[in-house]
Amino acid sequence: MQIRIACLGPGTAKELKEALNLEADWVGQTALATEMAKELPKDVGHVIMHPTSTAADEALKIGLEDRGFRVNRFEVYDTRPIAVCSALTIYWTT
Repeated sequence: MQIRIACLGPGTAKELKEALNLEADWVGQTALATEMAKELPKDVGHVIMHPTSTAADEALKIGLEDRGFRVNRFEVYDTRPIAVCSALTIYWTT
């Protein structure tokens, strides 16, 4: 089985490279789930493992399923505020 990596947009691909020294096989032109659902080529495979935030909507999953992909969505992190001051909120991802 070959595992291929697709990234929502260039920012995600950059983080993948910096954090894990991995190159994405496909990178979306924008960081929009609805666009990725339309653009992802069929030759990436029929089963998609979709790690995402607990706050993410299901637009990517629904869009890919509408195109015939089988999508396994995994909520693997949560984004929440950790510090608040009058002008700034800092977010920590777990």
